[in-house]
Amino acid sequence: MYVEKFWVKGWPGDTIFDLNFCNCEDKIHRWSLFRNVRDECTARERALFFKLLAVCLGASRYSPQLKEEISGVYGRRSEIAGFGVTIRSVTCRNDGAEYFYRAKRDYVVTPGGIVDPVIGERCPWQGDYVVFNGFNDLKKPFGDFAYGFNGARSASAYQEVDLDFPVRLRSSRFGTFFDDIFPLTPVTAWLNKQHRAASHNSIKAASLYNSALTAFSSFFPHIEFSHCDKDKIVFIRKRSKPTREGGKSSQTILLSDLTQDQINLVDFLIDFIRQLIDSQKTSDDFNLCQGIIFIDHFERLFPFGQINEVMKALENLFPNIHYIN
Repeated sequence: MYVEKFWVKGWPGDTIFDLNFCNCEDKIHRWSLFRNVRDECTARERALFFKLLAVCLGASRYSPQLKEEISGVYGRRSEIAGFGVTIRSVTCRNDGAEYFYRAKRDYVVTPGGIVDPVIGERCPWQGDYVVFNGFNDLKKPFGDFAYGFNGARSASAYQEVDLDFPVRLRSSRFGTFFDDIFPLTPVTAWLNKQHRAASHNSIKAASLYNSALTAFSSFFPHIEFSHCDKDKIVFIRKRSKPTREGGKSSQTILLSDLTQDQINLVDFLIDFIRQLIDSQKTSDDFNLCQGIIFIDHFERLFPFGQINEVMKALENLFPNIHYIN
């Protein structure tokens, strides 16, 4: 499925926010930057709209919280009457004909601030489907996976270390986006578990472990992963200045020695990878999973001035993910 359109309506039914994920040729934009919306929208409104869209795409268990979110932005009298999203399926072929489905998910906001879903049915549209190509117009279904992360979360709560790390419930997939106290995956314990399992010929663990290391090298070009055990992760910091002997020096550092921004990024990568594999029915080529990921406060999660590099790295690591930030 694809995110095609998202809207927010005010009273008495006028559209106060309308975001198209398609261009004039009906191609889906893989990256949709909320900071490019009209200037009249405040930062708090944009954050609220982000959460409304997340609820449309699977974070429905958080809809009761939206009453306080909406009143926090607009006061007692809500200016929002409803919101919704149009999603679209991939092309279906039957007896030589091509068609796809569009589906609407609508929510109504009562004057008292209660958010209720509007039940609707899928409606098929007959027609040719556009071939997507290029970095900005890739064909990106969001499939069965969805995950949300808030780059500005104010807490760093971690899940209690568990040797098995059982699969998370699907209802938790937007937890890091909505809840500051949502427990993140403990990086060292989880990565050490994959390392030990990979050494015992686990193909799944080896895939997870190697994907994590590839992500580290993509996002931290001046730091090289060394090894991990149950208590620590060790990196080697490369130094560009040569030593007196003519070689380049290096410094051994721990994960805890990294800057807080870098630690936040590692937290995100490990929690995202874990949630991704939890959504897979099989472990084969998990990085090719089709899905959608929300990243709120994108600029706080990734190094300043490296947004383009980060986008390309994510594209290479997880080519079938539809990113919205």
